[in-house]
Amino acid sequence: MKTAFVLLLLALILIVPVIFSVSTFEITRIKITFFELIMPWIFFLWIYMNIKKKFKTLASLPIPVLILWGGFFLFGVCLYFKNEFKAICFEQSILNTLFFMFTLAVLEENVSKEKIHKFIFLSSIIVFLYGTLQIYGINLLKHGEEFLENGRIFSTLANPNDLALYAGLIFFLGLYYVFEKKKKFMLLLVVWAFIMLIFSKSGSGIWGVLFSGMLLSLSFKKSVRILLFFLFLVILITVLTSTVCIKTDSVFYRNYLWEDVLRMIGEKPVLGWGLGSFAYVYPGFRNPELFLLLEDHQIEFLHPDNYYLNLAVEGGIIYLLLFVAMNVILFYYLLKYNGSRLCFYYFAIMGGMLFQNIISQSLHSFAAYFLYALMFGLALCEVKDVTRIKKRKTLYFNNLAYQTMLGICVVLNIVIMYFSLRIFASDFYLRKAVYDSQVGRLNEAVPFYHKAIRFNYFNPLSHYLMGNIYLEKGSDEDLYNALKSYSDVENIAGNYLQVYAFKGLAYHRLHDEEQADFYFNKVLLNDPYLYYQIKYYIENQS
Repeated sequence: MKTAFVLLLLALILIVPVIFSVSTFEITRIKITFFELIMPWIFFLWIYMNIKKKFKTLASLPIPVLILWGGFFLFGVCLYFKNEFKAICFEQSILNTLFFMFTLAVLEENVSKEKIHKFIFLSSIIVFLYGTLQIYGINLLKHGEEFLENGRIFSTLANPNDLALYAGLIFFLGLYYVFEKKKKFMLLLVVWAFIMLIFSKSGSGIWGVLFSGMLLSLSFKKSVRILLFFLFLVILITVLTSTVCIKTDSVFYRNYLWEDVLRMIGEKPVLGWGLGSFAYVYPGFRNPELFLLLEDHQIEFLHPDNYYLNLAVEGGIIYLLLFVAMNVILFYYLLKYNGSRLCFYYFAIMGGMLFQNIISQSLHSFAAYFLYALMFGLALCEVKDVTRIKKRKTLYFNNLAYQTMLGICVVLNIVIMYFSLRIFASDFYLRKAVYDSQVGRLNEAVPFYHKAIRFNYFNPLSHYLMGNIYLEKGSDEDLYNALKSYSDVENIAGNYLQVYAFKGLAYHRLHDEEQADFYFNKVLLNDPYLYYQIKYYIENQS
């Protein structure tokens, strides 16, 4: 059991950053599916190993860390039920639970930190190799050409900001092995990570690395510490002020976006709108002038380009403070009771990740949050080890508490495993349906869409794409089926502009101009650009 646990966990750490699909539709989806499929089995093995140990490893953590970390997770569960779009956000709740399980697994003492580090480095070699190919214009993905045209690489992580976050992690973890373990050959990986950071052209990534350097300088000798700290501080301030003074489109875009987001927070400041709700609530607050700033017309806004604002929108001030406090208390124990130099490197890496997300939303993406959860678990391992050495007060589970926790873990894992398998099956049929649609086999695609919906009804993409199939087929019966599919999307996802446009088009083809104008006016109110685009299309068809 221990061997299987270790192998599965290390396989997860190795494969998640590396795995990718050449299909635009599932560019990051394949990472999520793999994680959802494997993590419940890892947690099952974790439960089995803790039956005799009575959660000894977990109980070794300082009580404040356990309270805040567990509180953040449990509060997120409560926020899920507060969300009026809870059906569509169900998978987000599953992922939050799986990340909590993942951190528990990383904390398990059967896997050494050194072994995890090796697999992190092994994974990075593959990621950086593909990033190097992109530098020379070789892109195997049907995705991201707009990034490469601007000289920005993203490798297997699908986004330059995520690659920058990953490169920062490898850069500082590699430095630990160069300076503390005297592994000089690791300098090659450190330089490679720096090259990836530069070619990602991620402003937020550079901010994060500079902030990490500033934090790491606090661990050096006093004579060097002050010089390095202020050197990094001056460079960081210079980069920040120059970014603001240049007033790029990115600055104006965030200014518009954050003004809207602050209005959202102002309406529900304490408990927020619910877990995963941002993308579905924001259209009601969106300033139409925002579209004028976008070179590529962007219909959906999935996040506010600031992770902390996103936390405040979805969970209010309480959720935001819990997240900040959870990290602050972890940093406190890393620095106050540091048992090795590794504590400072973990502190620097995680500090850089958190700082980067002030002007980006990397932690909104799956791969970046996976890396954050991994580092959080490794930092907890350091805290756990130091707590044992210094014999600090920890938690004791009596038989009742142990049996209650064991029962909750077993039930939770069974539920998560069941729904993860359903989501996997839905993704499998959806992938087949999309492929048949792309090659023109529309009749063959429809049954696969129905199967995808049967296994995961609350995925709006399945309904939306099936509606598009019916709309393209074009008979009156097909048009009514398209309207039904689009109505399902509307019921699940709320304000969904593409659906309004296509419902208007379907009613127009059914010669119901009153209903067509009703939905076209909805598009006009939300997005004039899309309205005139669909009207131009209708005129050309006529």
